[in-house]
Amino acid sequence: MNRNSQTTHAPSHLREQFQEWLDAFEPSRLHEIDIRPVASLLDALADCGDVLPADYCDQLEIPKGSTYAEAVADVRQWCATKQGQPATEPALESLDEAKARWDSLLGIVSTPHRDGFVLSSPTGFPLATMDISEVPGGKYRPYFGQPVAAQDEWIKEHQDRKVPERSAEDVYWEYVENVGEEAIAETVLHFLDRDIVVQMVLDCLDANDLDEYLYGNFVAEVQHA
Repeated sequence: MNRNSQTTHAPSHLREQFQEWLDAFEPSRLHEIDIRPVASLLDALADCGDVLPADYCDQLEIPKGSTYAEAVADVRQWCATKQGQPATEPALESLDEAKARWDSLLGIVSTPHRDGFVLSSPTGFPLATMDISEVPGGKYRPYFGQPVAAQDEWIKEHQDRKVPERSAEDVYWEYVENVGEEAIAETVLHFLDRDIVVQMVLDCLDANDLDEYLYGNFVAEVQHA
């Protein structure tokens, strides 16, 4: 089966939607799977390199450790061979409709920018550019880039206006108000480099306390297992 050569990290809420969709189909009801209502979701996960939880791999009868992209490919192929459904549906939407669909999936409204669109934070800071192009099979797929020039312009404009610089804490709590503390906490964790976090923690800990803590946790884990 043809697998994606380039993978991306899909937002957690899209991965959860895929799991919820699979939850509706017990192993004995896999013959009832219909990919058409979730075509946009499958498009969004078609290049996702995140690993699908083992239970869902078992449900789809694919190897543990398979990615969401591999699961999507298998689901599409399974529907094509077992149910006579096409693995990909021709697009019956305009470019504007494709833009609205991706805006909804990303949770950010994009605005026209040069030859494409730009995704901005609530403060107006350019986060990414988005170009939507039609790909073989009649589907529309977005391509993202970093708007370095637009970001530099935004920073310079705000510096010229002497806008007070916001702290990381200011930014964090503004987003908490918009999306909720649980969602933004997960986002912050994905942003942080685990090795750097571990080093920061180790620099602040007493060696004896850490030794006792780790040993206690190890014993607890062994007993629990």
